[in-house]
Amino acid sequence: MATVVNLLYATGRETVEGRYYERHYQVFDTSADPNIILQKQAAGLPGYGDWYPTDGYSQVTRLRCPSPPAEINDGGTRKYKWEVVVDYEPRTSNVARAADPTSENPRVSISTLPREEVFETDLDGSAVVNSARDPFDPPALEIEHDDLLSVTVNIAAGSLNVAATLAYKDSCNNAQVTVCDYVIPQYAGLMRDIRVEAQSRNGTDYYAVTYEIQVTRRAGLWRYRKLLDQGYKYLDAADSNRKKAILDEEGNRVSQPALLDGSGGQLAAGGTPQYLDYKAKSPLDWSSLSLPASTF
Repeated sequence: MATVVNLLYATGRETVEGRYYERHYQVFDTSADPNIILQKQAAGLPGYGDWYPTDGYSQVTRLRCPSPPAEINDGGTRKYKWEVVVDYEPRTSNVARAADPTSENPRVSISTLPREEVFETDLDGSAVVNSARDPFDPPALEIEHDDLLSVTVNIAAGSLNVAATLAYKDSCNNAQVTVCDYVIPQYAGLMRDIRVEAQSRNGTDYYAVTYEIQVTRRAGLWRYRKLLDQGYKYLDAADSNRKKAILDEEGNRVSQPALLDGSGGQLAAGGTPQYLDYKAKSPLDWSSLSLPASTF
């Protein structure tokens, strides 16, 4: 595979964080596959982690092709003309990047994420109802904050089944798991997103896999959702469980949901409101994922 690389131009800017650069290259190649250009790092292109030629404090963080290639005929040989942009960013450590990317420590960050919930029960577990013991309509809402754990780990290309890994998205953990020294109780973790990015460094092809996990403090939230048993109809046990409209004291259909007893019947006056459990997210075994137990 013949490859010709020419530097077109370079630009740069400086911020309080450091200096950022772009070097634009023109690459002629006989392959139309961008992975050959970006992942195998054609001769003449900088590699991930390389320093900027005149600035040892900025290094290559990304190679990208902003547009599809142009097909040309070079003496009877079909070639493709690419524009490849190499991005440099300030280094964040005085420690050189590892030659083997799969030996690097995971990158982890923890933040919080607001979540709006229906305010159905108070701190004592009592139902939130009005003075007539009816649920609020519209329901009262409250803001809760979950932890948001983001972990990126480098995995050798031959050691990752991408399709099987992505299948864990939107699942919850079926057993307690420790991720980067953070303990996630059973059913408390929700796999919000999984991102897989193919990269290469020093001849090692690998995937940078980012797991984004939302951790709730409400026990069993992702496994089951509790809903207040209420509605406009009930099952009449005295009439073969036929479904009938709930009527008010004047014999008219109720204009707001009435409480039910958990079995389809009307809840007796003064009775305890009932909540129904519904399966929400699929519980899966996260131990088969490449989730590091420790950060360092």
